[in-house]
Amino acid sequence: MKLTTFLVNKHFLKKQKGKYDPETRLLEFKRWRQPYPETYEVDPDHIYVNKKSLRIETVVFLDVSQRGSVSIKNSSVPTEGKSGEIHGEGDIDQKKRNKMNCLIKKAHWEAKIGKRIIPLSTTLLTLAAGMGVYHLIVLIARAFGLRV
Repeated sequence: MKLTTFLVNKHFLKKQKGKYDPETRLLEFKRWRQPYPETYEVDPDHIYVNKKSLRIETVVFLDVSQRGSVSIKNSSVPTEGKSGEIHGEGDIDQKKRNKMNCLIKKAHWEAKIGKRIIPLSTTLLTLAAGMGVYHLIVLIARAFGLRV
């Protein structure tokens, strides 16, 4: 299910399009020039319907510091000298950010496991790189019983 998201970062709003999975309650979207998608927790009660002229758009507000959705039903309207309650003033929770972005991804763990297995060809090339071409040929010739 595609959602229009508004990222709330203190006093700034940024509009994004994201994919929402109702089973896991996670919303993913890619930011510009980032290789991996970002993941946010979304409460189904925080998804709103925005009716435009002929189409209906589903909207959710996401707090960057909390890495989750924000309810706008009970939030106050910003007035002069006082800001609204929709934005998060806290710092970004780095532990939760890492957990949401990579630790729950299957591809992340497959890459970690795949890193430990080094192929034989890579090992031989690495060993041969420091030897020099002449010494490598002499080594192979001696292995086959030739006197060089």
